[in-house]
Amino acid sequence: MIGVIGVCLSSIFCVSTVYGLYGLLSGKVEPFTTFGAATYTAFHRPIFILGIAIVVSMCALGCGGPIRWILTLSVFRVPSRLTYTAYLVHPIVVLFIALGSQNPILLDDLHLVSPVLSYKM
Repeated sequence: MIGVIGVCLSSIFCVSTVYGLYGLLSGKVEPFTTFGAATYTAFHRPIFILGIAIVVSMCALGCGGPIRWILTLSVFRVPSRLTYTAYLVHPIVVLFIALGSQNPILLDDLHLVSPVLSYKM
């Protein structure tokens, strides 16, 4: 029963943040008010993370069922290790590049966009 509730909650949280703006972007819904836009901007990431946290905690507590079975398939073993390694090494690479420069960093378009892209990847 807890597994079903967890799957439903995590699905609602994750799907609502991913597809929450569909009606707005397709023109079927009126644009947000300033308060609505600020609320969505403030809460869509924490709500998505809460959905992922529910899935992780369900799998850790043994209530994951089919989700745990899918995530433990051997086909995901190598990509998950590569992704986790990139996650661990990435801040070191960013700091090495930022602190290892001999010249002052000038804020042009390239230096404004590349750190944002490197932090997102």
